[in-house]
Amino acid sequence: MDRLGKILNESGSDCYAWVLMDNHFHLLLRTGEVPLAKTMNRLLTSFATRFNLRHQRSGHLFQNRYKSIVIHEERYLATLIAYIHLNPIRAGLISTMADLSGYRWSGHRAMIGVERYSWQDRDFVLDCLGGRQAYLDYLHAVVNQDISNLDGGGAKRRHAIDRQPNTENDARSNDDRILGSPTFVKSLSKLKDNGDQDQRHTDVDGLLAAVCEYFDVTQVEMRSRARSKRLGQARAIFATLAAKNGLAGVEIAKTLNISPPAVTKAMARGKPLLTGTSLTKLTK
Repeated sequence: MDRLGKILNESGSDCYAWVLMDNHFHLLLRTGEVPLAKTMNRLLTSFATRFNLRHQRSGHLFQNRYKSIVIHEERYLATLIAYIHLNPIRAGLISTMADLSGYRWSGHRAMIGVERYSWQDRDFVLDCLGGRQAYLDYLHAVVNQDISNLDGGGAKRRHAIDRQPNTENDARSNDDRILGSPTFVKSLSKLKDNGDQDQRHTDVDGLLAAVCEYFDVTQVEMRSRARSKRLGQARAIFATLAAKNGLAGVEIAKTLNISPPAVTKAMARGKPLLTGTSLTKLTK
């Protein structure tokens, strides 16, 4: 856990949920500037090396490469957090929700205020879910439900969760590395297929620079926790422009260092603010 916290802090990754089990672990992360592959490589390699030395063994410690799934945060965040934090009950390591409060090896104790970890973004999750009591109510509501199909991905898994028939014919909507709506899955697949990710980042950087210049603020201020009328308007207009140029809400949130629900509110404010400004020419 110390190693995990150190590496996450250094990589700028946010941890929303986690659990350590007997022979595996789960992490729900939003990556920072350091790619996920590099973060996981540091974590697993350093842990395996120290474990082997401590137990006088050699060879591989982990059976396979870690499995990573991209999720549509706005829709599935609560379900995934519940899936991860309820793992000890589902696996039979503990029996009840009351026992979960005493299970040291998950992020649940931080969510309810028993522990505090600098590398676990408890406040973001509680803001998204409506507070501590809403989080607990949701866990109690789903503790006896089967949500184990979250091991998969894409539209096939989404329809299993939503109990809807899978009528999606586009193969890109059934990517088992992605959990999200057909539109979300297609947008990621299209981005990869067209090889235009660098161009999109360039467009975003250009939009951010233009908005900062217009409002006479810095990009550091835009991404900070600072609040002012000018910064609020700048963030609102940037969110609106970015959305009009095809950027997903989670990417806008990551760029501004705010939550996806805050992006939705910013866009609602930004539409009327954008009208009549010279920034309207930056939309496609």
